[in-house]
Amino acid sequence: VMTWWVIVIWYPMADPETAPVVLHESRILVNAIPLPYKAMTVVLNLLPRTILCAWLTYVGSLFLISADDYESLILNGVALAFLIEIDNMLFAAVIGSDIKKAVYESAPLKVSVNHCYAWLKFARMVSQTSLYTIFLVVLNSALLTQAYLGPQGKYEVADALRCLCHAEGPGCVTAQILGSDAFLELSKHN
Repeated sequence: VMTWWVIVIWYPMADPETAPVVLHESRILVNAIPLPYKAMTVVLNLLPRTILCAWLTYVGSLFLISADDYESLILNGVALAFLIEIDNMLFAAVIGSDIKKAVYESAPLKVSVNHCYAWLKFARMVSQTSLYTIFLVVLNSALLTQAYLGPQGKYEVADALRCLCHAEGPGCVTAQILGSDAFLELSKHN
């Protein structure tokens, strides 16, 4: 998604004197993108994909954190992988062969960015994968902290279950009333 944002923003706009698309040695070359096409691409493609990508990252992380055993974790991971790959499956199943051929014969779009933005210089030194990995580690660390230590988190639920099932724990009223030793003695006789 980030690559497409860079392409749409910095790819040259169509010049009325040159053709935006030419066929060159059985390859389709895109020389420029007209402004209405850029606007349509942003509104109909990039904004929905960006929102979906951000939402899927957040909800998918929470979905994986909610797994309490390895089986659930693996099944949830497979479900998320399916959601991530569904657009490629739809392209393979629904798009006609002539359009697929045109996509595969198109030359890659290359953008030369001559602007002196500090983040672009940083992005050239560090790969996109590294930036995404750092972002996901920070996001998932925050979500894990919230899931375990936050209100009604896993630790708080574990304490509540320990109190309910075993009458143990420093915050358990039942353990304070009965006393842990008294409860254990009572359970041995039953």
